[in-house]
Amino acid sequence: MTTAVRTLRRATLDDLRAEIDAIDDSLHDLLMRRAGLAADIARLKDGAAKASRNARPKRRDRGPFFRPGREASVVRRILGRHTGPFPATALVRIWREVMGALLHLQGPVTVAAAGSGFNELVRDHFGTGATVRARASAVAAIRAMSAGRATVAVVPWPASTDRRWRSERPWWVSLAKGGAPRVVAALPALAAARQSPAALIVAPMPPEPSGHDRSLIAFLSRRTVSSPAIARALTASGLEGRIVARAAEGRAALLDVMGFVSDQSVNLEALTIVADDARPVVIGAYAVPYTVGGRTVTRGES
Repeated sequence: MTTAVRTLRRATLDDLRAEIDAIDDSLHDLLMRRAGLAADIARLKDGAAKASRNARPKRRDRGPFFRPGREASVVRRILGRHTGPFPATALVRIWREVMGALLHLQGPVTVAAAGSGFNELVRDHFGTGATVRARASAVAAIRAMSAGRATVAVVPWPASTDRRWRSERPWWVSLAKGGAPRVVAALPALAAARQSPAALIVAPMPPEPSGHDRSLIAFLSRRTVSSPAIARALTASGLEGRIVARAAEGRAALLDVMGFVSDQSVNLEALTIVADDARPVVIGAYAVPYTVGGRTVTRGES
């Protein structure tokens, strides 16, 4: 190889590396600009919240402005416009880390997790700056969050208990009372298609729609109601979903249905046809986890 050829190749590589450096600077500039805008939004919201309050702030008025529905719609939009060889799975992780970092700028993020098995899932979602504190159970995690000792609680996806219908009260039944916190998101945000989430995020706030959601409804009755009867009620109500858990010796069922269902939905009224004393309560909603490239994608795949 001649000196002239080596010099030409070296100059080409230097030019490409210089362009990469310029892109890195641009990315950094945009991140700093995004952080500034996020801070401006937080200040505007904080000012509006203070102006609308005449009494002492409640627990749910304090802490970071967590917007899980908005976050999910943003990442879904980014995935919809993504092209080229950069892995879409890595793109999701980058955006989740950025969103987590911006949330931390508003205040500390502490997660009360049911057990110690959700640490990686939590940090994938809230970023490496999140503080995770393990609790003995899902109920204990929700209580810690409700008492103000955590920003949110992370609880396991309810296991199906159709054949066991245990008498003890699971965590999701406790969310059916008035003023209780709500399910607002699912983990992981990027998951295999046709699989239930591994965990759910519970927060002292109502869920918000992301544009592609599922809702959780606790169906409570004073008498035992069979699963086929509840399934027929779902069909009659116009809701498409399934029973994911039973409890209280058949007097409670957890329904996972398509779409964002509010407390005022007319579909809820139709569910009461099963029994005169039936009481369906929306305990939350979550954005449907992202899938990439029309194929199933599991956590950790790149």
